[in-house]
Amino acid sequence: MSVLTSTRRIDHLVLPARDLEAQAAFYERLGFQVGARNIHPWGTENRIVQFDGAFLELITLGKTAVPPAHTPRHFSFGTHVADRLEHEGDGMSMLVLDSPDAQADAAWFRQAGIGDYAPFHFGRKAKRPDGSETDVAFTLAFATPSALPDLSFFSCQQHYPESFWNPANQVHENTVTGVSRVVVVHDRPEASLGFVKAFAGGTPYAEKNLGVSLKTRHGILSIWKPEGARAVLGDDPVLFNGKHGHFAAVLLTVKSLGTAELCLRKNNVPHRREKGRILVPSGAAFGVLLVFEEGNA
Repeated sequence: MSVLTSTRRIDHLVLPARDLEAQAAFYERLGFQVGARNIHPWGTENRIVQFDGAFLELITLGKTAVPPAHTPRHFSFGTHVADRLEHEGDGMSMLVLDSPDAQADAAWFRQAGIGDYAPFHFGRKAKRPDGSETDVAFTLAFATPSALPDLSFFSCQQHYPESFWNPANQVHENTVTGVSRVVVVHDRPEASLGFVKAFAGGTPYAEKNLGVSLKTRHGILSIWKPEGARAVLGDDPVLFNGKHGHFAAVLLTVKSLGTAELCLRKNNVPHRREKGRILVPSGAAFGVLLVFEEGNA
């Protein structure tokens, strides 16, 4: 069977933390340029680390926020973040693919049986490089896999991409250029094959002694068994329990591994270098194992 690459790309990763400012300060110590705080009307607050065509969404729930509840056809982003922080704490909770048409995605997800939710549209003001204001707007289509009940996924359509993406914000001291792979740990990776294919398109493929993966236009989604993930990435605590499935590791492409390591050493960031990678443990990195590797994002 030929392996087809998904026409989608990894657009962004949602990384909830109880203390957004502490999380952002840590990412700055990692050598990232972290954007200003944005406040959403549904109760969440975020700061963004941007690359060329992808970003990390550092996010929390506002201290006095009461997000809207989930309803049968409405996925509440704010409630999702609140529930994640209350029940599991810091980590990664959502993976997002790009979308040319979120309305069509929502209809397809409904037909495929992976999410019967109305599309969610919102906009906000943003700053141009010269300091002037501009508009950004997004439409989201949500999907919730039965095989991964603690995780959520959505596609994101950007309506003013020229106002959102900013090359000046994509230059980082650690030389990271993008997300190369996201690893989900699950005891039964094969149980997620149907969802992955319906959500992202393309052809998931088996990786011997690991699990399954899917190549997107930019970035790979992998669902690995705990023992396989540890064989590749070491014995980080986040790689052990795969009963319900969880986002465990984010692999990031760097131009220079040496420059990245110098940055981590300078800022006293816990890390180890092995197998041609640098690994920042989940206990330091707000619940997710971060892996720096040279290559193409």
